[in-house]
Amino acid sequence: MLNPIRIILTYFRIGVLGELEYRANFFVQIFESIIGMVVSLGGLAVVFNHTDSLAGWLPDHLIALVGIHMLMGGLINLVINPSMQRFMEDVRKGTLDFVLTKPADSQLLVSVQRIEIWKLVDVGLGTAVLTVALVRLGTVIGWGETGV
Repeated sequence: MLNPIRIILTYFRIGVLGELEYRANFFVQIFESIIGMVVSLGGLAVVFNHTDSLAGWLPDHLIALVGIHMLMGGLINLVINPSMQRFMEDVRKGTLDFVLTKPADSQLLVSVQRIEIWKLVDVGLGTAVLTVALVRLGTVIGWGETGV
């Protein structure tokens, strides 16, 4: 059996090399992510120009929620969504057998077989928005609060 960390890093490297063939995608992804963030935060700005709170939520609470949404969406679209699309494609084409017969954990191979590195931009922006909101709220998060 191959080391799972090595498998993940190998697929990550393959994903990076495959995505770097189309460098313009990087700038398009940055633009797309920034537009999505601006629209989300702009919508909140419009709402909070007319009220101080929304069902007990302060603006910074909802900014943190937008940050969490971007962060989690980025993580899901980084690995899970592309790998599941590839999995469904392999099932439809009948090529899943090639993955299942490899000398490694089949579930791991199916789970990380495709990585879209451009979604790291969403992860970074979501982390930044969440951090700004938490700083504005004066909230400190340690290991105890994360549930780890």
